[in-house]
Amino acid sequence: MPEQRREHFRQSRLTHDPDPFKRWLRGGVEDLGKPAVEELLIDWLAPFMTEAEKDRLIAWNLGMSL
Repeated sequence: MPEQRREHFRQSRLTHDPDPFKRWLRGGVEDLGKPAVEELLIDWLAPFMTEAEKDRLIAWNLGMSL
């Protein structure tokens, strides 16, 4: 994590202002890139999805139709 972002995050926590934290988080997600974000979303959503929903999501991501 770049030092500037780390300092920005620390300052936002000290002031209890959620907006700088949200901007920092959004910037971090953008830095990860689309494939990493998609993988994280699938990992986070997996416990809440049925097997059919998981299969449909994977097929949609691959450009297929089920």
